[in-house]
Amino acid sequence: MPATLVTMPKVCDPKKLRAAREAKGWTVDDVVFETRRRGYPVSRNTIVNLESGKSGGTVETLGRLAEVYGRRQVDDLLSVE
Repeated sequence: MPATLVTMPKVCDPKKLRAAREAKGWTVDDVVFETRRRGYPVSRNTIVNLESGKSGGTVETLGRLAEVYGRRQVDDLLSVE
């Protein structure tokens, strides 16, 4: 039996990521502060690259950001391709 191809979300959606940050009323520096306060080594450059679409992010980073933004699932930050 042939395998079924399933399209999975693979990268963050820059617009969703930025909207999540703005919904908190945070700057990029606020996100960096909050992630570091929680023991997550996320840099300012990482956030800027994710929000500009230059980077798709790792599962680990997106999971941490979802937690920091109060999202129940990392899926809230992903784009479906």
